[in-house]
Amino acid sequence: MSQASRLASMDARLVRAFSRSGLADAATLNSIACDVMLDRNVQVLGQYGEVTSVSASATFQLSQVTPARGMTLVVGSNTWTLEKKLSGDESIAEWVLNDG
Repeated sequence: MSQASRLASMDARLVRAFSRSGLADAATLNSIACDVMLDRNVQVLGQYGEVTSVSASATFQLSQVTPARGMTLVVGSNTWTLEKKLSGDESIAEWVLNDG
């Protein structure tokens, strides 16, 4: 098993554990079921380290969905639109959310 495969497997196990403990949520991304880890009050920094906005972010497992700008995320009664990718690797991606 490659390092990327091991990391993807570890990420999947962590998200399952977070879901069981209430730290990750069942969601839909453009009507596709997925698990998501939400962070609220994320400070988005500008080129010089200044806070340009405060928003929410969502971390997705890429084995479940392929997030892209403009997609709609629904968690419970909350709806957001994916604005821009913050970070990611071969198995997870974190996106800034706009209120839908």
